[in-house]
Amino acid sequence: MIEALTINKEFETDKTGSRLGPGDRCRGYPVASLPVGTTIDTNSNLIVVIGDNGSGKTTLTEKLGLQLSERGRSLGKNYFGVKPNGIPEGELEVEVYRRAERDIRDKTAEESRNVLHNRSKKIYKADESNNGLPSFQAAGKLDEIEETKCKPESERVQFAERSSTGEFQIDYISEALKRAESKGPGYVLILDQPEDAVSMRGRRKMVKQIADYASDSPDRQVFVVTHEPEFCKVPGARILNLDTYPVSSVPSEDFDVDAYLDG
Repeated sequence: MIEALTINKEFETDKTGSRLGPGDRCRGYPVASLPVGTTIDTNSNLIVVIGDNGSGKTTLTEKLGLQLSERGRSLGKNYFGVKPNGIPEGELEVEVYRRAERDIRDKTAEESRNVLHNRSKKIYKADESNNGLPSFQAAGKLDEIEETKCKPESERVQFAERSSTGEFQIDYISEALKRAESKGPGYVLILDQPEDAVSMRGRRKMVKQIADYASDSPDRQVFVVTHEPEFCKVPGARILNLDTYPVSSVPSEDFDVDAYLDG
């Protein structure tokens, strides 16, 4: 678990990040709520990252994911001072799951569906070198992950071809949590808008699913970038609010969701 993060100068100055992460989010530039030197309390199994569009939520988690990845370590990325709890920083393991449709938002509905289905086939394509289990490198994670139980390729592709966008997203996050269950101490899971395209009732179930996973072991930690208020009500969660200057970090029990939404 990561107890705290401190914003380093490289967070604003790194000029090589755009070649290492999605878009330009891993490139150096200031984020209003994250000035250099700010220390953020992240001492919780569930960290809920909120803020208006463009506030820097994804930038924060993308840079954290890159720094803690094997690639980021080999390149000496130092966006944050990281304070782990009971484990060296070098032994932390991170996986980032981004919204399944982030790259198709400007396409028509038909084009989007085709892209989603074609990509799902790529994501779940069997990898013969891994005993026929699928490789999720195409899902947008920063590093190749150790595969655990998953659905056969044919079943996954059939599901993608007949499912709605929301159904696909629910399945995508469920599979991420199943894989995460096999991880040991020092594992950090980052979910970027997991509720995207999911129905209201489906979102409530997803919040509970993610909260249950996070609370099931003291060694687990999940960062959730979200626009879903239900995450802010999870007991024991810590809310990182990027709409304040600097970013605030408060327990969910002390966070007034209604006041935030009305503000």
